[in-house]
Amino acid sequence: MNKRTVWFAGIFIVLLVCCVIYFYPISLSHYINENNYFIVQISEFGVQNGEACIDSTDYNNITKEQKETIISLFENYPCRRTLGTYISDGSIHGLGNMLVSIYIYNDKTLTKSILVSSSGQITVDGRLYIMKNTEQFIKQIADILNY
Repeated sequence: MNKRTVWFAGIFIVLLVCCVIYFYPISLSHYINENNYFIVQISEFGVQNGEACIDSTDYNNITKEQKETIISLFENYPCRRTLGTYISDGSIHGLGNMLVSIYIYNDKTLTKSILVSSSGQITVDGRLYIMKNTEQFIKQIADILNY
């Protein structure tokens, strides 16, 4: 093999490893811990009498047990970067019929905002990611908070 072939093979292997690392599933549980205060809002979109409507429920008083369960739920639902994650403006296209907004505070300062749509798209601080089974995730969050 000549130098040129080895050089191109090396570059190809490095790019392949970078792609695997970039698209590797990410757990969102490291953004939340038991010491953080967080607010959850669940919004359901629909049409009523021919007009668009949004039914939103805010959950401000989340117990320690609910926090622990939500954190473990985030460990079970990893997300992945998209090709446009680092150049995205944080907008979700094809929102779906439900949206969960989680605002994480450290003391009184907002540290992270996570939005999960039923269409499979999520944003973390304005960066777009994708997640599988988001409808099931949203249902489980609602079940935890309504218990």
